[in-house]
Amino acid sequence: MTTPTLIERLVIGYKRQPARNKATVWGVILVIVLLLAPGILRQNQASNLRPGRIYFSEPKNTITPGLIFPIEIRVQTSGTAINAVSTLVKYDPLSLEVVSMTTADSFCVYYLNNSFDNIKGEISISCGLPNPGFQGDSIVVHLDMRAKVAGSTTIKFDQSQTEVLANDGHGNNIVHDLPTLPLTIKQLL
Repeated sequence: MTTPTLIERLVIGYKRQPARNKATVWGVILVIVLLLAPGILRQNQASNLRPGRIYFSEPKNTITPGLIFPIEIRVQTSGTAINAVSTLVKYDPLSLEVVSMTTADSFCVYYLNNSFDNIKGEISISCGLPNPGFQGDSIVVHLDMRAKVAGSTTIKFDQSQTEVLANDGHGNNIVHDLPTLPLTIKQLL
């Protein structure tokens, strides 16, 4: 005679239980389903959102040491309404420095954090706006940066600290791929 499997033991044990215990088992199963249902529904709602992107504008001119050049951090929603952006941008402070930072043309109304640190090489931004949110392509912040030395460098988003949140009542992050901006600083001859 073979040993019954775990499922067979559960079924056999379930069949031997009085009706009151069966009702308790079904009650526990019902509670578990009710607890899991909101998470499943939220996951389905998040999968219906169109992905957006956060990105850097490209400098239009050749960058040389000492040159101040503009960079924009921009967001594109692809039809999904958003109401918040939070990001930490990193750059090499030996190669670049932020000279100024402006939000005049941004879609954001409120800025919780809008700062830069040229010692650490970090730009920190957290901003948003009330309901109904924003849809489209817009500036988050405009930066004027100065190139310090010739060579190659990058400006990049910190993956763990960058979110573009949908105005969907759950704050689902619609951005998953974060680009880097490679820069070449050319020495004048």
